[in-house]
Amino acid sequence: MTMSKTEEMLNKKKSEIEHLNIPSDLEGRLSHALNKSKPKASFNKKWQVRVAVFMLAVLLTGYHVDTLAYYYKNLVGYDNVMNGTLKELNELGKGQMIGKSYTFENGATVTLDGIMLDDNQLLTFYTIKDPSGNVDQMDIHMNHEIKGLIGSHYMNSGHGEMNEEKTQMKWKTSFDTPYFFEKKLKCYFDLTQGNKTERGEIVFKLNRNKAMESMLKKQINKKISVDETYILFKSITASPTVTSIKGELQNIVGLAVDHIKDERFMPDTL
Repeated sequence: MTMSKTEEMLNKKKSEIEHLNIPSDLEGRLSHALNKSKPKASFNKKWQVRVAVFMLAVLLTGYHVDTLAYYYKNLVGYDNVMNGTLKELNELGKGQMIGKSYTFENGATVTLDGIMLDDNQLLTFYTIKDPSGNVDQMDIHMNHEIKGLIGSHYMNSGHGEMNEEKTQMKWKTSFDTPYFFEKKLKCYFDLTQGNKTERGEIVFKLNRNKAMESMLKKQINKKISVDETYILFKSITASPTVTSIKGELQNIVGLAVDHIKDERFMPDTL
């Protein structure tokens, strides 16, 4: 296309535009259309803002959901009753949060904050609170057994620490591991005042997906002679919370004979 033809086309369009007749009611029609569209525009704007906020929240949650879950799963305030290994496991979120409470008649409360479970033991973490600041004078303790489906699982050890204000105590206790098919457990807390004992019950469910697998399970079945007897090492189980070696110092016959002779074999250390 030559330049002269291009100029001819542009001049023609210019002439058409200059001879356009604007309708006399155009201004009124445009004003009416704008006024009618204002509420819709305002609604669309609010809707767009809400969508933008929602999308931002989704993005933030998507990037940080693991971090949020990590912090929510941690037990808080148990540094003084945890050893180094348990602290590391807690920081990794290796536990099950429970968060169930019982309130006694005198206003004191006990809360089962969480548990840790592996092949060697069930650890419970609970808090005793007394707003009056006399938690050290209260005889509140966890019962020595946890009820399962077909029996009881007994306490092995426990350790607690009180805060400076004497308003709360944090406790860690160890129990025998529940059977693999047990999910619903009951634990009890006793408050003794004089001759009266009030018992509180907390029921919780085990989440087996939160249980920690053992790092080593091996049969040993080796005997070691010690003086006039022997020690039988049966098995070793190394779990995330503790390493357990099972065995015998004496069989039942030897134990009975020594008991009759009053010659019990009582080693001080292994």
